[in-house]
This record gives sequence, C-alpha cells and structure tokens, in this order.
Amino acid sequence: GSKNIENHFGMPKELLDRLVIIPLQKNTTEINKKILQIRINEECINVSSEALTFLSDIAESKGLRYVLCILPVLKVFKTKIERNHVEEVTSLFIGLK
Repeated sequence: GSKNIENHFGMPKELLDRLVIIPLQKNTTEINKKILQIRINEECINVSSEALTFLSDIAESKGLRYVLCILPVLKVFKTKIERNHVEEVTSLFIGLK
C-alpha cells in the first residue's frame, strides 16, 4: 500500500477509497419550517404562524438543532407561543450557536 502518503482531505488513499462522501445542501427556510411544524405538533406546542416563521429564520442563521433545543423551553409558557416568547427564550441562550 501507500503508507503515510496523504491524498485529498489529508488522509491516506486507502481510507478515502473506503469512505462514501455525500454532498449536503443547507436547508431552505421552507424546509426548516416544515421540519419545525412536525416537531411542534409532536411536542404539542401551540405556536402562532409569526412565531413559526421567526423560528425558521433563527434555524437558518443559528441552525436547526439550536431551535429544536429551545422548543422544550417554549413549552413552559403553556399558552400560544408568540414571537415575543421566542425572543425572550433566545435571549437566554444568546451565547450559544
């Protein structure tokens, strides 16, 4: 074999030959909104359409995982979640991406 010879991505050719590289695309706002709507329905959270749009915008800038992690915190409000609720919760996690 080709010992210690690094190829693309800084790894040996034999290892690279065994890997499957799958190109990924960033989710669109509409896809993020659909994913969030499914999760919100599963979590039984009542969210206004304005708050859902705001959450999908946050998912586009900070990541979908970030928004999915703050959904349980939004359940604490026990009312219909509005944009101001989302702003309040995201202000608590300002240092996180």
